Amino acid sequence: MLLDGKRMVTSPEEQKNKSDSLVLAQIRRGLQWVGELREVLQHTQPGIDVPHTFAVVAWLVPLPEMPNLADLYQNLPELEVEFWRHRQYQPLDDLAPDPLVLADDIAGVAARCEMEIEGETVWVTTGMSQVSPVDCLH
Repeated sequence: MLLDGKRMVTSPEEQKNKSDSLVLAQIRRGLQWVGELREVLQHTQPGIDVPHTFAVVAWLVPLPEMPNLADLYQNLPELEVEFWRHRQYQPLDDLAPDPLVLADDIAGVAARCEMEIEGETVWVTTGMSQVSPVDCLH
């Protein structure tokens, strides 16, 4: 799948390097979510000229409390920095976004690193979306 000119590839959960599969979706104004692209599929329907492309995404689990380090980014929403639980994904019955989303609803890609913050290993992401920073305010 091409997203903003970047080739996105699906990655199974057990794949070690997933740098080409991190996507970002704007769920609502001020709330973005990062996940790993697992599958891309197209749906055709009689009477509809253009098929719809869907993405299956394993959404990351946000930290329950933001670390003190997050304060550094509070006034820099354009950096789209978020903190997530390490190697955890939202279960289907959670309040996270639905794992099946329209590909058009993916706002951009994300980069992720692993850090130890306050004695806990976490994932830190930064988005590279096409969403206006004003829409990303927390």
